[in-house]
Amino acid sequence: MKILALDTGQKSCSVAILEDEKTLLEMCDNRGMTHSHTVLEMIRQLLQRSGLSLSEMEAFALTVGPGSFTGLRIGISAVKGLVFDSKQPILPVSSLEALAENVGYEGMILPVMDARAGRVFAAVFERKEGVLNRLSADQVLEIPEFIQLAAQICEGKRAILVGDGSNLCASANDRADLNLLPPDHRSLEPLSAGAVGRVGKRLLESGDQTTAEALLPTYFQKPKAERMKEETTGRATGN
Repeated sequence: MKILALDTGQKSCSVAILEDEKTLLEMCDNRGMTHSHTVLEMIRQLLQRSGLSLSEMEAFALTVGPGSFTGLRIGISAVKGLVFDSKQPILPVSSLEALAENVGYEGMILPVMDARAGRVFAAVFERKEGVLNRLSADQVLEIPEFIQLAAQICEGKRAILVGDGSNLCASANDRADLNLLPPDHRSLEPLSAGAVGRVGKRLLESGDQTTAEALLPTYFQKPKAERMKEETTGRATGN
C-alpha cells in the first residue's frame, strides 16, 4: 500500500511517500517558511521524483493536532484538495503519537509540545519489542500536572522526552520517581512525515479513517486570537 503522508502542524513541514511502513522518499523544510507556500510544491516534487502519480496513492495520512492552528488548517486544506471526490481513505494522525513514533527509543516515551503559559500538549507512550503502545490520552496540562501524570504511569522506568516542550518539562521535573533522560538531539528532531505515515498505516489496519468532508483538526484550546478577544470582552464587561 502506498501512502502519502504529511505534517504541517510543527515549525517544520514534512512530506513523505511510503509503501506500507517503508519510507520511499521524504522531504523536510525547516526554514520557517509559511507551509502554505511549500507543502504542495513538496508533494509535487516527491511525486515527480518517485515516478508515481497522485492517483496511485492508496491513502493519505496527516497530523490533525495538537499543533499550530494555522499549520494544521493548511495541511487539512491540502489533503481535502488532493483527495477531492476520490475514495482514498484519509488517516488522521495524532501529532503526539507521530512524535513518539519519530524517535527510535525502546521504552517510555513522553511527547510534549509547548502550549504556552506554562502548559504542554502531552501524552505517554511505551515502545516494547518494537511496538508503540499508548498509555494516556492526548491532553493539555499544566507542566507540574504532566510531571505528576508521567511519574505515575512510568513507575520509575527511564523515559525520554520528545518535542519542543522537552526542555521545559526537564527543567520542571522535581520528582525523584520520574527518571528522565536529559534532552538531546533526539528530543528536538523535526517530526518526520515517515513517522506520520507509519502511524497512519496502523490506523488504516484498525479501521480508524475518515473522509475529506469529515476531516477536522483536533484542538485542545482555542486559537490565541479568540482567547485574547474573550479576555478583552471580559474586561470590558467586568467579568
